[in-house]
Amino acid sequence: MYLDKVIIAHSLLQAIARVNRVSGAAKDKGFVVDYVGIGHHLKKAIDNYDERDRKRLYGFMEGVE
Repeated sequence: MYLDKVIIAHSLLQAIARVNRVSGAAKDKGFVVDYVGIGHHLKKAIDNYDERDRKRLYGFMEGVE
């Protein structure tokens, strides 16, 4: 998924979750390319979850600064 506009909170997490849906052996992960710098919005959205869920969510992400 290429992000070229700012999305925040639940909409951001939902969009990323849809990208990461697997499809059998053909797809084991998704890729998000952020052209607008939504990283701080993503952290803010994840901070709304409890510690256990935050660890799980961060565990699914690679290359996030």
